[in-house]
Amino acid sequence: MFDGAELGKAIAGNSGDIEAALHKYETELFLRSPTAAALVQLMFSENMPYSLVDAFAQDKLGRLDAANERI
Repeated sequence: MFDGAELGKAIAGNSGDIEAALHKYETELFLRSPTAAALVQLMFSENMPYSLVDAFAQDKLGRLDAANERI
């Protein structure tokens, strides 16, 4: 849903140029992709749900967010 909203905002902000809207959206999408991939890896790890609980307990998610500026 977040990505859909971001794409909608990019299109609304560049309504005359769909290519520019897509470029803006994709640039931001690629910046947050490493964080999303790390979260998916946690969710599907062998010792789930403990890996996710451990990540919250050790604030690993906050460090991921700080490294990529978004989750």
